[in-house]
Amino acid sequence: MKNDMRKLTILGIWIGAAVICIAIVCFLLPGQILNAVTLKSDIIRLESTAKKKSQLYDVKYQQGRLRQLNKLKQKKKYTEKDMLLVYNPFELNVQSIYVYFNTKKAASVTYTVHVDDDKINDFTAKLYNEGANQYTKKHEYQLIGLIPEVENTVTLEIQYKDGETQIKKFKFTPDALTGTEYKILPSTEGTSSQQLSNGLYAVFSENKYLYYYDNDGVIRTEIPILSYRVVNLLFSEDKMYYSISKSQIAEMNRLGQITNVYSMGQYHLHHDYCFDGNGNMLILATDTKGDSVEDRIIQLNLKNGKVKQIIDLADFYPDYYEEHMEFTKTNGDYDWMHLNTIQWIKGDSIIVSARETSAVIKIKNIYKKPEVEYMLSEKSFWKGTRYKDLLYKKASKFRSQTGQHTVTYEEDSSLKTGQYYLHMFNNNVGMTYSRPDYDWNAHFDKITNSGTKGYASYYYKYLVDETNKTYDLVESYEVPYSGYVSSTQHFGGNHIVDSGQAFTFSENDSKGNVIRQFDLTKEGKYCYRVFKYTFEGFYFAE
Repeated sequence: MKNDMRKLTILGIWIGAAVICIAIVCFLLPGQILNAVTLKSDIIRLESTAKKKSQLYDVKYQQGRLRQLNKLKQKKKYTEKDMLLVYNPFELNVQSIYVYFNTKKAASVTYTVHVDDDKINDFTAKLYNEGANQYTKKHEYQLIGLIPEVENTVTLEIQYKDGETQIKKFKFTPDALTGTEYKILPSTEGTSSQQLSNGLYAVFSENKYLYYYDNDGVIRTEIPILSYRVVNLLFSEDKMYYSISKSQIAEMNRLGQITNVYSMGQYHLHHDYCFDGNGNMLILATDTKGDSVEDRIIQLNLKNGKVKQIIDLADFYPDYYEEHMEFTKTNGDYDWMHLNTIQWIKGDSIIVSARETSAVIKIKNIYKKPEVEYMLSEKSFWKGTRYKDLLYKKASKFRSQTGQHTVTYEEDSSLKTGQYYLHMFNNNVGMTYSRPDYDWNAHFDKITNSGTKGYASYYYKYLVDETNKTYDLVESYEVPYSGYVSSTQHFGGNHIVDSGQAFTFSENDSKGNVIRQFDLTKEGKYCYRVFKYTFEGFYFAE
């Protein structure tokens, strides 16, 4: 009996061991985590020699920072066990860390930023690389999104092409923000049950910074600029372009290095820019040697940096210019048209928004023989002028837009040939320095002659039909009033709406119901625009 018991015990031990072995083998099968360790790599800080902020946008200074990085990269072979980690090497994002290492097998990398704060959720993103299907053996990234002045735990999940995974971690406490903006934006929940879209809100304020905020209103990036404001972000290949002053546009790569700074020469940019069909930048501008302001369009060739003027609005409206410009002298400027949006349309055409005349204007053949093709505007405003014949007719009865911003062109495959949508922030403000004779209140009810307080502003969406030369208001809803500035954007099936002078922006569902609204009162100055970006193909993979 004892021998039988002994045999059963031994058999049980062998079965138990077998089960453990099977579990271990299963644990090590492809797709499972091989190890999860804290990196021993020191996080390096490069000494700054910049004596003033303008040096940060000096291309030679930035090249010097890159040389320091390259020297560090050449010191030894960096692997997933021993990475090169450098804090904010290009000095334009105190919430970032540069990471470099190589793997023997092709891999992709996802990272997560965690802090011990119940108010701040983890930030997770898959990093972009140029390898096939996001798998590569060389890994070089800028990790953004760290929280300033607290200990961050950064976790790197390295997913090999064969399915194996390694987890690496490190801890770091970033420096304080250099501005006075919110670390967490106050927010309120709306009535919509729709989910917020994936991405980061880029806030273009008047405080000489570019900010990225996540869906919880937590700041994830602070990028200083020199003056004026950022008005848009444009992306081409591995570069991001944004304004850093009235006369300069910076080119930044995905590692955060400034690789070029373009000067506008005698022109001052304002309000907006876009790419044309050839990779050049079209920029709304003021000719500082001219008599008027905010009525020119220039072209910037990104390959050679050359700038040339292609449009002077006065050429299209000579009578109006001569008759009304004398009334527009405010602060020493002659602001008779005030362009604030530019959109490129195939066929060498553009759509611009003119705040001063409350007109949406299409200009065709901009490089060969430019001419105004049509205007969308209040009919009574142009009564008695030869420009009234340029107006498209309304397809139904609705209130015209006034003082509009961010007019955005949108194609739709379901529409007929010659049809497209335009959506905008309709400020609903009745103020025109160039037409003191025009009585806004006689033509519009509940319209405000003030930039700060009024009845309401609106999200507007038009259906434009070039075949029939008509336009129709197909969607609209009230938003917090902002007489000037502000923006709308379609993103991820939702609407991003910034009421700049109300110090709020929100993400709304497609019917206009608020999902979440954010408060920017602390900014102290109005928020010019808010757009949302996935940053896929730049910082992050799709």
